[in-house]
Amino acid sequence: SVYYDDMSLLPPFVAAPGITVDKSPATQNVTTNGIATFTITVTNTGNVDLANVNVSDPLVPACDNAIGTLAISATVSYGCQDMNVTGSYTNVVTATGVYTGGPATVTDTASAAVIYTSPTSVSLSGLGGDSTGIPIVFAIATVGVGIAAGIFVLSRRRQQI
Repeated sequence: SVYYDDMSLLPPFVAAPGITVDKSPATQNVTTNGIATFTITVTNTGNVDLANVNVSDPLVPACDNAIGTLAISATVSYGCQDMNVTGSYTNVVTATGVYTGGPATVTDTASAAVIYTSPTSVSLSGLGGDSTGIPIVFAIATVGVGIAAGIFVLSRRRQQI
């Protein structure tokens, strides 16, 4: 009898570690002292498990995360916030992982823009004289993230005693 070793016909296994990170939304508008909210998604895109998976974000430490082990095709998503935004910036997050079966460290980065918009202030001053019973009409238009217009009718009356 002749026996064949089918395992010798298979190509040798080649480890190909891989990782991706995504930060969303890609762009968001935030006003003075506002909050920027992000969702971070890390995926093992390789053919081996990853250990020591970490996410770092130098500008928003609240987005840092020590994930640990990430199995093949596994995904971890989490939310984080930057409190009290006072200016525009591009935020970059980095995910790293280590393939323990060899000297391979994998890294990926993702960025998101935070656009700071200062609040619009409106001031009103009196119009005309001080006549009794004549309506005063103010037209107010503000421009910010969107455009809004409104008309208010005010009536002043004086009582004489």
